[in-house]
Amino acid sequence: MKRISFYILFLLSFLIGLNSCLENNNGVTYSEDAEITTFRLYSPSSDSVYQYYFTINQDNGTISNTDSLPYLTRIDSLYPVLSPTFIKVMLNDSIPYQAKDSIFLNFAEPVTIEVWSENKKKSKKYTITVNVHQVDPDTFIWEGLKTQIFAEPTVSERVFYLDSTFVFLSVFDSYFNIYFSENAVDWYESNALYPDFDLPTLNLRENCAYNDSTIYIYQNGNLFITTNGLQWEKRAVSAVNSLLFSMNGNLYALQDVDGETKVVVYDGNNGWNVVTTAPTGFPVSGYSILVSRSPSGAERAFVLGGIDADANFLSSLWSTENGSYWSNLTSGRNQISPRADALIVQYANGLMIFGGRDENGVLTEQRHLFSKDYGLTWKYPDSKMEIPSLYAPRYAASGLVSSSGILYLIGGRGSENTSIQDVWRAISYISMPGFVK
Repeated sequence: MKRISFYILFLLSFLIGLNSCLENNNGVTYSEDAEITTFRLYSPSSDSVYQYYFTINQDNGTISNTDSLPYLTRIDSLYPVLSPTFIKVMLNDSIPYQAKDSIFLNFAEPVTIEVWSENKKKSKKYTITVNVHQVDPDTFIWEGLKTQIFAEPTVSERVFYLDSTFVFLSVFDSYFNIYFSENAVDWYESNALYPDFDLPTLNLRENCAYNDSTIYIYQNGNLFITTNGLQWEKRAVSAVNSLLFSMNGNLYALQDVDGETKVVVYDGNNGWNVVTTAPTGFPVSGYSILVSRSPSGAERAFVLGGIDADANFLSSLWSTENGSYWSNLTSGRNQISPRADALIVQYANGLMIFGGRDENGVLTEQRHLFSKDYGLTWKYPDSKMEIPSLYAPRYAASGLVSSSGILYLIGGRGSENTSIQDVWRAISYISMPGFVK
């Protein structure tokens, strides 16, 4: 019993002695190792700087922030905050530093920091690099990539982005064809056999829908389906007025039932099931479709403008997540002028509208609108975002966002229904994968 008590007393004495070796006269505990484990920067002018994490590479002695600091962040007067506590710290080889100090340094150039262990037998030197975004993330870079895709004009067209490939469905005077591209500049056609469409009545604006893996075309009681634009399946189905969109694995359309316009969903065989009666004021033609994911991750569809059963051009923007319940986001607000065949896309953390036509022809006013709250309010984009004047007014254009976060605007129709076959792209850094503003 006495021997056990002796060992306990010896162990306690050893621990107390060890602890005292790691403390200076002020009771501060220093690190036994010469390795920084956490590093931050503090700015007196921006609280957000301290929120950015720095990666420490112990092998090569470098410290840097993977997520760049916001554009125009001042880094000429920052001081480091690091742990653990070291017995000695030197900045840039000549400036002594302790945890209680607020020594402001210019991090526009790499800064060195060297730390020593408690017994001063170990030291390690790090080089600190602070990354700051060099481009204003709110600025759009617009570029015209191609002025003429085909030698002859199209009659109807749609462009999709399928499996990281641009797929251009085109109706010409006497034939239908599909062109493919990896960069939206160089286009090639295949030797595939395409369905025998009735070309004079094939409207790709209102009878074509797609999702990330499948394209659907409806015509004259037939549904044509492809997953690659090359092989097609033909299914006989009951008649609908027009296709709406594909969302959450379901294909939706408009159908007349007993004198009313119904929203219907494809049953996977040859029929359509009624989901709901189309809301009052819902378009029957000329509408523009966008299916995207909300900030919460839920898939939802937007139906913009169009023409109602009384031939009125509409300024509405309907939204749904299930095809059954619809909300008119612009109800009571005249922020969007009435239009048909406009283009609506989701980009730059909001929604954008491009072009369209009204009863007088191609729109020249309100040809570019932006909504930062996803459809509730709309305004003209500021000069950082606005599309250049060289982009000709048009309607029935195609727009899509590539997997690399670049917006493409392709084709459309100009005044007197002329075929426009150019390609524009916009780069907004806040829309690129992995970008942190």
